[in-house]
Amino acid sequence: MLKHLIIAVLLIADLSCFAQDARTLIKEGSELADKKQYTNAIEKYKAALTLEPNNSTANYQMAFSLNAAGKAKEAIPYAQKVTTSDASAAVISSAYSLMGNIYDKSAQPKPAIDNYLQAIKTDSANYKLHYNLALVYFRARQYAQAEKSALKVLAHEPKHTGSIRLYALVTFHQNKRAPALLALCYFLSLDPDGASSAEAYGNLQSILKGGSLKIAPGEKPPVIDAQTRELNQAIVTAVSTVDKGKQAPAALLSKQLSAVFTNIGGITQKRSTDAPFFNHLATHYAQLAQSNRMPAFANYISQSVDKAAAAWVKAHSAEMSGEW
Repeated sequence: MLKHLIIAVLLIADLSCFAQDARTLIKEGSELADKKQYTNAIEKYKAALTLEPNNSTANYQMAFSLNAAGKAKEAIPYAQKVTTSDASAAVISSAYSLMGNIYDKSAQPKPAIDNYLQAIKTDSANYKLHYNLALVYFRARQYAQAEKSALKVLAHEPKHTGSIRLYALVTFHQNKRAPALLALCYFLSLDPDGASSAEAYGNLQSILKGGSLKIAPGEKPPVIDAQTRELNQAIVTAVSTVDKGKQAPAALLSKQLSAVFTNIGGITQKRSTDAPFFNHLATHYAQLAQSNRMPAFANYISQSVDKAAAAWVKAHSAEMSGEW
């Protein structure tokens, strides 16, 4: 009896040692991965999985490191194993998200979308997953779906610049020029001289000049409803009332945007759209148009491409305080 008890105790001790060894290996692998030493990290995770094949942490970290090391295809089976484990919702969601990213980068939109939808279903509190999904929809030219996903992020975090920019792009692609224009202004007010600011300013100018994005080969032209048509025309009408005589670009922009903001605000005040984010921007910018801050605003959002505007902003720093 005593002999059997001793053997049982030794077996428990051995199993505990193995478990500790696996945890140590995972920890060492994570430290290596943090230093971007992915090849060495993978070896640690491999050893940990030899001891505990179903360890969800080891499987996820292995998938992550393989993907980071440029071995995305090899990463998928490990991530899939996590999704069928008893790991937390956050970990399982991260595994789905990782697979969504892998499929997106390999130009496979359907499995990318499916995996992001599963990630959202598993961890619905993580609203930023909708941004990743919106990017996949955008690249797949499913602009209406991308718009819905971007708006879900903005409902939680209205100043998420990535989602604001994406919302502007996908509405512009649907020829919804009013929400695109307001979102571009909002994006530039938050990030006036960032990596995407010049592009945003260019799109803003394109809308003011009556331009629209080209339809890709094989793509159907967007269906324009009556309210969108009315808002589009409001921009054209507003710009046509502004004298384009010799003046600084920012001065002209100030006058054009004042007229546009007023027209769009008037329409949405009479008949709100079913998009709270757009309604909020329309109300906000209609109020700005009635203030004396429009010249400062126009210079501020022009500084990425207009040296004179950038110099003006620098010289009038006191007028830049507060939110736009």
